[in-house]
Amino acid sequence: MREVAVFTALRAELCPLKALLCHAERQSGEIPIHTGEIEGTRVILVCSGIGEEPSVAAAEAVRSKYSPSAVLSTGFCGGLVRELGSCDVVLSSWVVSTALKPQENSKKLFLRDETISLRRFLEDRGVRARVGGFASVPRPVLSPGEKRQLAHRTGALVVEMETFHLGAFFLAQEVPFVGMRVVFDSLEDCLPVGQLAMEKLARWGARHTLWQLLLRAGDHSRIWWLSRNWRRAQVVLGKTTAAVVGSWSW
Repeated sequence: MREVAVFTALRAELCPLKALLCHAERQSGEIPIHTGEIEGTRVILVCSGIGEEPSVAAAEAVRSKYSPSAVLSTGFCGGLVRELGSCDVVLSSWVVSTALKPQENSKKLFLRDETISLRRFLEDRGVRARVGGFASVPRPVLSPGEKRQLAHRTGALVVEMETFHLGAFFLAQEVPFVGMRVVFDSLEDCLPVGQLAMEKLARWGARHTLWQLLLRAGDHSRIWWLSRNWRRAQVVLGKTTAAVVGSWSW
C-alpha cells in the first residue's frame, strides 16, 4: 500500500483532515502524528507547528520512523494577488524561502511538474485550483501593504511559513513533494495577529486564540468574519486534501 505523509502546522488544519482517516491511530511522541487511510492510501498525518524549526523537526521524526512514498504540505495561507479569494486552492510549482526585508537573501526551490496533472485530476473531482509560487516567511504577513510588497518582490501567489523547509528536506532525499494551500485571508484582509499570538496559535488552537483577541478589542464583525472563513476553509481543506491523496499519481 502507498504511504503518504501529510503535514499541517495548526490544530485547526489538522482537525478536518483527521476526520477523513479510516482506522485512525494516534502515534506516541511529542509531535502529533496520526496514521490511517484515506481513499485506500495509507496516510501519516502530522501537525508540525508553525515555522521552520518545528516543521523540520517533524520531518525528521517522520523520516526516522516511516518511509513515505510522497509528501504533501497543506493547510491555510494568505493570498498575495487580487485574483485569489478566501477558500481558493493553490498548488505549488515553486516555493521561495524569503526574509521580509528586501536586502536579505532568498532561496528558491522548484517543485515537481506533476502539479499540472494534479490540477486536472482535482478539476475532474470538482475542485478548482491555481498553480503558482509560494512564499515561505519567518513571521506572519498581516497587512495588505506587506502582502503587496512580498508579491512584487517574489512573484508568489500565496504566503505561508512551512512549505519551503519541508520541501527542501524531502526533495533532498528524492521523495516526491507538493504543496497545496487553501486561502484563508485574501490580499485586502488584515488579520489581528502578532508574533506572540502566533505562538499561542500553535499551543492553544487558532480559532480560540483569534476569538480571544477580537473579543478583547470588541470587534464583533471580525469575529463573524473569522468564524465564517474558518468553517469554510476547513471544509475546502478536507475535500481538497482527500482529492489530492486519492488522485495524485505518486
